[in-house]
Amino acid sequence: MVISSFLLAACERVIQVDIKDQPLRFVVEGVLTDDSTCRVRLSRTSNFYDTINLVGVTGAKITIAEDGKTPVVLNASNNRGEYRAAFTGRPGRTYQLRIEYTDATMTHVFTASSTMPQKVTLDSLYVSERVFLGKTRMMAAIRFKDPPAPGNAYRYVQRVDGELETTVFVTKDDLINGRTVVDELLIFNDDYTLKNATS
Repeated sequence: MVISSFLLAACERVIQVDIKDQPLRFVVEGVLTDDSTCRVRLSRTSNFYDTINLVGVTGAKITIAEDGKTPVVLNASNNRGEYRAAFTGRPGRTYQLRIEYTDATMTHVFTASSTMPQKVTLDSLYVSERVFLGKTRMMAAIRFKDPPAPGNAYRYVQRVDGELETTVFVTKDDLINGRTVVDELLIFNDDYTLKNATS
């Protein structure tokens, strides 16, 4: 009888990746709703090794206008590049956003146009329970009916105890067009945990 034994050894190799800095770019996030929410965040990208993901840009001139109407000015609401205005959007109307910002080298101008889609209302909002990675987790669940016309997109924003939860929930109606949709908003960050209100 011959007994063979093999010794398996793992070796590690350190790989140094030369990640070069790239020119910083501007990032614009605009939100307009039919419930008087009108805000824009203007920021800059960061390089790979920076500790701050997005750096807010202050001192910009930002306006929003409905077709054929006088533009409304958005004012800075803090020093993190967030701007707000008392402005209400209306479904079916088209809006133009204009941003002008001057830095040490030049004046940057950004424009965008978007038509507000028709409102899709939630049928229900409730809490469901699922086992995920060995843990029982509670999560918000929503149910709604996607309109029959194609081209709708959805973004869910979730707050836990009034604090914005950072998971990005987005979906398009490519596979759900005209159907009843049930989505569960699973939170991967343990800092934000839903709890049963009766416990």
